[in-house]
Amino acid sequence: MESEPARKRRLSDDGSSGGPHHVAGQRFLNKLILTKISTTLNQDPSADLTVLLSDVSASYPSKRRKATETRTSARKDRVADSAGKDEMPIIMPPPPNLEVLYPIAPAALAAMGLSDGSSETEIESALIQLPQTFSRGEILHNLCGRQIIALDSNVVVKCGPKVDPAEHYLLEYLRVHCPTMRSPEPLGFFMLDHQPHLFMTRIKGVTLHSRWPSMSASQKSSVCSKLDVMLSDLRGIPWTPGVPLGSLISPHICKDTRHHVRTGGPIYNEAEFNDFLLRTPLKCDDHQIVLCHGDLNPKNIILLGYSGRK
Repeated sequence: MESEPARKRRLSDDGSSGGPHHVAGQRFLNKLILTKISTTLNQDPSADLTVLLSDVSASYPSKRRKATETRTSARKDRVADSAGKDEMPIIMPPPPNLEVLYPIAPAALAAMGLSDGSSETEIESALIQLPQTFSRGEILHNLCGRQIIALDSNVVVKCGPKVDPAEHYLLEYLRVHCPTMRSPEPLGFFMLDHQPHLFMTRIKGVTLHSRWPSMSASQKSSVCSKLDVMLSDLRGIPWTPGVPLGSLISPHICKDTRHHVRTGGPIYNEAEFNDFLLRTPLKCDDHQIVLCHGDLNPKNIILLGYSGRK
């Protein structure tokens, strides 16, 4: 004789009863089939279900057996492993969301300990791990959540809010169309969990802001003359009518950063630009439109080879 509780336990373990573990697998399979049928009817309420039902009928027994056997086996394994102890669920974090918008240059790969021949998997792994190494790097700039961190003596990474892939494009554009404008070389751009990261070459030197008070009149005049040449060349790049103002790539955003960051665009002429900047636009809409630096100040100007001697 076998007691009723013992019989129920045995039937539940071998998957031949309607116990909760057995039913869960069957319920899941049935939901999949209903979803497939529902999707077909939503697309065409008068659809002929002959082929679909035939396929379901042919494959249902094996799929049902697999679903219930898997759950039964998993249940037995859990019972053996737990030995009567409560199990703690293991919640795996979602995989990082990585998107490379501009290819990573060899210099940036070397700064991460990789070679130019590294595989795509190795590069992706290094990019995902990169933020964990920032605490060991030299922080060159830190303002409003944006940082510039030196990875080695030649490469920096700029990251944080408002770092835009348009900056990578602009730096590359300047190297081709305005070589007299000394600027960092872009080395790649990627997004990690929607956080932007821009690789650039490191320009070694001191800021004009830190040295200006101690400079002689002749040194100040020399700096101003060199800046005048650079800015004249920059502003000499022609604008093509009909091309939106602002960033050089889509969506061609204009940014007003005077008090806080305010964006607008696309903007196609000076009149629209005035409407964006001013509540009461000035009656000026026929100036020449040129390329310019959006945040030109002594803190953003680096002096190379400055000795400090007057």
